[in-house]
Amino acid sequence: MNNLFAIQRPGLHTGLRLTAVVVLLAAMFLFVVSPARAQDDVPGAAVASLVNAEGNNVGFGLFVQEGDHVAIHAMVYDMPPGFHGFHLHDVGVCDPPDFESAGPHYNPDEVHHPDHAGDFPSLLVLNSGLGFLSIHTDRFSVDEIVGDDGSALMVHEKPDNFANIPERYGEPDAETLEGGDSGARLACGVVMDPSAAPDDANGKDDGGGKDANDGKDGENGQY
Repeated sequence: MNNLFAIQRPGLHTGLRLTAVVVLLAAMFLFVVSPARAQDDVPGAAVASLVNAEGNNVGFGLFVQEGDHVAIHAMVYDMPPGFHGFHLHDVGVCDPPDFESAGPHYNPDEVHHPDHAGDFPSLLVLNSGLGFLSIHTDRFSVDEIVGDDGSALMVHEKPDNFANIPERYGEPDAETLEGGDSGARLACGVVMDPSAAPDDANGKDDGGGKDANDGKDGENGQY
C-alpha cells in the first residue's frame, strides 16, 4: 500500500509526493489554527509562520495550551537536512537576514542553557527538506509568550549540544551556556494569537514592543 509520507523514489513522482505532503499538512495546520477554532475550540492557541533569510515561508509552528502544559507542533520544508537547534526567542520581531532582532533565548528565570524556558529538542530535517517535531513543555504558558513583547520561534543552522561538554574537553564557555553552539539563525517566526496577526509578518507594529537589546546586552550576548 502506498504511503504518502514514504518519499523514496527520485524524480517527478518524488516532487509531486513532496508537494502533496506540504500542501496537506499546511491545510491541516491552517484549519486547526483558524481564528474561529483558536477562539472556540482551541483556547490558548498561538501560531508562528517561519520565514528564511530571503523572506520565504519555510514552515509553521503551533502552540496549544493543554492544562498545565503547552503542546508544540512544528513543520518545516525547504530546509537543509540534518539536526537544527530549535528554540523560542525573547522578542517577537523577525528581521531578516540574521534575525538578531528576536533577541536571545526566552529565559525569564535567567538560567543557563539548556534550562531556558525556550529550549526545545533539536529539529531533524529529512533529506527531502521536510522536518516535523511535536513536544510538550511546562516551562511557560501560551499567554506568557504572546504577551507585551511577544516571542519568536527559531530554527538554527547547527545541532544544539545542550551545553553537554564532557569534562575532558574543559568547562563550557559563555557562548555554549547561552545557546548550545547552534550557529546562525536560519528561520524565524513571530509567535502570535491567530486572530490578531499583524499586517507585517515579521512582527513589527507601529512603534510598540521591546527592542531585542533591552536588558539583554552585555556579556551574555545573543544566541
